[in-house]
Amino acid sequence: MFCVHYGREVSADDTKRKMNVKGIKYWTPPFRTDHYAMHHDLQHKVMFQHYENSSSQERLHFFEPDTVHRLRHLVPKVASSSSLDNMDKSKDNKPSTKRGKTSQSRVDPTPTKPTLDPFKMMLPPTEIPHDMQTLVDIYVGHHYTPLEEKWKALTTVASLVAQHVRNGFLETHIRRALIAGASKSEVVQVIMQSASFIGLPKTMDAMKVAHDVFLQGAADSQNQNTVFL
Repeated sequence: MFCVHYGREVSADDTKRKMNVKGIKYWTPPFRTDHYAMHHDLQHKVMFQHYENSSSQERLHFFEPDTVHRLRHLVPKVASSSSLDNMDKSKDNKPSTKRGKTSQSRVDPTPTKPTLDPFKMMLPPTEIPHDMQTLVDIYVGHHYTPLEEKWKALTTVASLVAQHVRNGFLETHIRRALIAGASKSEVVQVIMQSASFIGLPKTMDAMKVAHDVFLQGAADSQNQNTVFL
């Protein structure tokens, strides 16, 4: 008994024949032989009849590619019900008169749906404020710890320094820490505390950003936004 789905039954003297049936999966009992026979009767009836009519020597070479390709054309190709339904629908929908030189297969009856840009869907309808911290406070402020504004700002500075953020966020939050009451010395100490974790090059970059903020002077609490978008 054989099948490309279930494999080949293993017998006692089958070790020498494995080379002749390479690529066929083997199966071992327990197995429902009635289901196996039913499967062959439905799916491999023609091939199974050829296998039954062949001699024992021919069965050893039955699974070789040449033999399978030689017998494959004897298996009738039965069209599926879905393909038959599609053929019937195409016959019913076929126009009786020719309409110009345009082929019907080139005409798409269903209009194409406009594709949605996910990046445009993410943008809010209003302009993004430059002070992103205000936006964060509005939406997720209830998740914050009850720290003073000074320590919140210094913690944010330490996080941005560790992430090596340079596109304006670090400058904004250093200025925000100064407005909240942090001294320049405390900002420098926070940056230096991260040196052993992030390395000297990133620490020096953060120091340069802090130095530029210090040179600009203390920001006005009414005008603390920095354009970084």
